[in-house]
Amino acid sequence: MRYKYGLSDAEHKRLVDRFDGKCWLCRVADGQYVDHCHDSGRVRAFLCPGCNTALGQIERLERLGLTSRAWQIIGNLDDSIGENI
Repeated sequence: MRYKYGLSDAEHKRLVDRFDGKCWLCRVADGQYVDHCHDSGRVRAFLCPGCNTALGQIERLERLGLTSRAWQIIGNLDDSIGENI
């Protein structure tokens, strides 16, 4: 952790212990992935694989300016076009 993210052993332990080693987002699964800012390199959280992937996709949509469109789609799931397959 120190070489890739600049965390000392004590800092790493403190961050892991904050939620008993669980994902900082869902707090259910083990926080196996280090979430960090790709611009500054600053560690933000430890996430499970699912939340890490979801957060990455949210960030991607944000960069593309598509978050409001995504929320419109989510809000209209009951009004979907077509039939259930």
